[in-house]
Amino acid sequence: MKNNNTTTFQLSILLFFINYGIINILGYKTFLNISSKNIIISLLLGFILGYILLNIYLYIFNKINIKNYINNKIFKIIALTILSILFVYFIYKLTIFIQYIYLNKSSLIFIIITLLFLFLYTSSINSVILSRSLEILFYILLLLFLFKTISLTSLVDTNYLLPIISNNYFNILKSSLLFGFIFSSSLLLIYTFYNKEINNKKIKHYLTTSFLVAFIMIIINFILIISIMGINLATIYEYPEVMMLKNIKYFNFIERIDYLLSFEYLISIYALLSIILLNIKKIMNSFKSKLVSKNFYLFIILLFIISIIIC
Repeated sequence: MKNNNTTTFQLSILLFFINYGIINILGYKTFLNISSKNIIISLLLGFILGYILLNIYLYIFNKINIKNYINNKIFKIIALTILSILFVYFIYKLTIFIQYIYLNKSSLIFIIITLLFLFLYTSSINSVILSRSLEILFYILLLLFLFKTISLTSLVDTNYLLPIISNNYFNILKSSLLFGFIFSSSLLLIYTFYNKEINNKKIKHYLTTSFLVAFIMIIINFILIISIMGINLATIYEYPEVMMLKNIKYFNFIERIDYLLSFEYLISIYALLSIILLNIKKIMNSFKSKLVSKNFYLFIILLFIISIIIC
């Protein structure tokens, strides 16, 4: 029988994209500047904290009727405001990222307008089709990640990883709390895709696995960046995760495949923004006011105009 809803497995993929996408859109340099040499230990502690918070959220959601709170008008206004701010900021970051890597001779306005058409189309599809599409993109992302990791392994210098901890304990605490909050709060963004066909007995296992996979890939990326470039050089570049890809060469004539491998980051960022966009759409459609629900596309255009002003 044809499935007309997001499956439990697809829901876990969405959680993966949110966690992985947030790290990619904010940039690895951002977290390296915060954590410096403590990045690995901060990630580990952040993962533990995030895992604890994730289980607390799941426990609370099972004990209370979360719909009663989410359907509250004040809650919806607050959620819509936060999601709109995140969407504008992430679109701005994505625009900068694309210009830096692919279109350095193009204006930011041109890139934003192009993204506007892409996300207007994305917002026109329902959550089921998006979930299926992102599942396919997930497998493509995994292939790109594996190819990148294998290609960079020979360039790793473990001396750059030492020491893995400094005596700046406040710095460790601050960055660990940041990672823990990011890893756990992402659960709230997949509520839009939750439906009656989700297997409540398996959902915890699926989400935990997704949580773990995203964390492993993120920490591998940080290890590769630090062990290939070193902390000092990595923090000089705006996108060290992209700059390290320039070292990949094959047969002395196949070069600049960093353009292709960078799609790993673009896929996760696109998925993240698409999920946020569908959350905005669902919230706006839930208002009884036709003025709000029928002007969703105008609202999205407004958010892009704000992004242009920021640029």
